[in-house]
Amino acid sequence: MSLYGKTSKLPVKENIIIRPRIDAMLEQGMQVASVLVHGGAGFGKTQAVASFLERSEYLTVWHQMTLLDNLPKRFWESFVYTASLHHSELARQLAQLGFPDTLYKFDKFLRLFTEYLYDDDRYLVYVVDDFHLITDKAVLDLFERFLSANLENLCVVFISRKLELPPSCGKTQILTNDDLRFTGEETKQCFARYGINIASEAEFDRIYEYTKGWPMATDLLGLQMSKNDMKVESPLTNSQQIIFSLIDKEVFSKYNSTEQDFFIILSQLNFFPKELVSGVMWDENAISLLHENPFVSYDNQASSFYLHQLFLDFLSERKNTVGEQRINNVLGRAGDWCRQHKFFMDATNYYERCGEREKIIQVIQGFEGMRHSRADAEFFIQHIKKFPDEFMNRNIMCRIVYAMLFFNNLEVEKARNR
Repeated sequence: MSLYGKTSKLPVKENIIIRPRIDAMLEQGMQVASVLVHGGAGFGKTQAVASFLERSEYLTVWHQMTLLDNLPKRFWESFVYTASLHHSELARQLAQLGFPDTLYKFDKFLRLFTEYLYDDDRYLVYVVDDFHLITDKAVLDLFERFLSANLENLCVVFISRKLELPPSCGKTQILTNDDLRFTGEETKQCFARYGINIASEAEFDRIYEYTKGWPMATDLLGLQMSKNDMKVESPLTNSQQIIFSLIDKEVFSKYNSTEQDFFIILSQLNFFPKELVSGVMWDENAISLLHENPFVSYDNQASSFYLHQLFLDFLSERKNTVGEQRINNVLGRAGDWCRQHKFFMDATNYYERCGEREKIIQVIQGFEGMRHSRADAEFFIQHIKKFPDEFMNRNIMCRIVYAMLFFNNLEVEKARNR
């Protein structure tokens, strides 16, 4: 059985712009060990990679990184979950192995991984999206060891806002902002999707200077011009607020207040598996709303939604328009879902944000004496440290767990004082 099914993070959408120039650069990158697609928000990094892979014959696995992946335990939970979408037996063995923080465990991981990787002869592309979020040394070391193995029939594609990778990447194909910008011809193709044909070259040049080839700005401007609103006031590329005003005018304002609240509350989650969204959001139209939103993409194989970072930033600015209790109710349900699916770091994060302190203790107790890495134990210590004295004084189990975490990190004196 093949480990990986053919999948990508973003399915090809109708009327998508095919970019042979970018495809050729990515195809060239498939001949080396790694590819770095580097660019700022709204430059279409993810869409460019996903569109290319969707139309290719490569097997693809997509790993979406978050800030919580700087905790090795959480990264491994996410990695195992991704593997489980393709091969349940491999996921089971990886979960049993735990984060490979020693050479012995890494060697065992590599043997497991390659056993399934080479089950057939097809080339595998492993995509690491939002790699710039990762700063933890243990996680970065794992990627460095993985790349040093120089596996055949494998290319790792890093999508990042930073122009840096682990030292052991070897020969790397790099795509930058300048590569990702729309050319004049690609801009005209984008406008053509909205039925716009600018006859005057002088007018087109003015508009192209306005967008400077920024894919997100170009797409939003095309949407705006299709409504016969041709007003152009200042360069877009240096003003997030202008982009936000376009998102508000052309997309967000079309929703009623309940639907707007749905998106704002949803933006408080860390990631968006379909099962999680269906289970924790109150709106019965949740899934259809996400499928129809131009800033939301869906991966069939991973059964997960992905919200564009600019849209998440836009929604974050509107958090105060929704009642705190409604947000906390969703965070609590999200914590329960993550705990059930063994995303323990995410569950702890959600419970802390909504004030469910008892459930944080239950999460830690569920580890049944497991030895934690120092960083993982410190993560839980920092959460318990925020508990008020009144809660700690009446909850003896919480004090016991707190002490056990200090013992885990060999901080005996602190453990005794609990």
